[in-house]
Amino acid sequence: AEQIISGSFKTIGATVVSVAADGKSIVVTDLQTKKPVTVSISDDSSLRRLPQQMAGFLAARLNGGGRPAGAPGGSGGERTGNADHRTPNGPGGPASPGGAGGPEGAPGARPGGGMGRGMGGDLSQMIERLPKISISDLKPGDAVVVSGGAGDDASHLSASNIIAGVEPLFVSAP
Repeated sequence: AEQIISGSFKTIGATVVSVAADGKSIVVTDLQTKKPVTVSISDDSSLRRLPQQMAGFLAARLNGGGRPAGAPGGSGGERTGNADHRTPNGPGGPASPGGAGGPEGAPGARPGGGMGRGMGGDLSQMIERLPKISISDLKPGDAVVVSGGAGDDASHLSASNIIAGVEPLFVSAP
């Protein structure tokens, strides 16, 4: 570990209201409380964006399904490969070394199989592999998940992670 942080942490779903010109903060609306929150950004904050297709797959998983309807390779039935859209018997598929393998990747397996294996690890590992974005890539109206240190003031959060591109997750939430 490079750094150990302790204290109170909070994660919120929010929409961006504004981005400070100096790039050191954003104002968001907390979707649960409907109140504004000022999010401080530091050099240690990690900003990433989920690709639209990955967000769609995660949204479908949260709703108990496998592949979202209309997604390439099927409509929620048979699993067709890894998140990077390799075919079942092509590179990375269950029939090749290093592929999804196991019963989750086999034809006729339960839809979606096991998220950890089929998607290449746990959610935090997947997010860590995403390319970083800049604060200037965030625009008013963007849906984000913000995680960070929370103090006594509920209207302020010091961001450790900001993930953009989460609109499909919010739309599909029960």
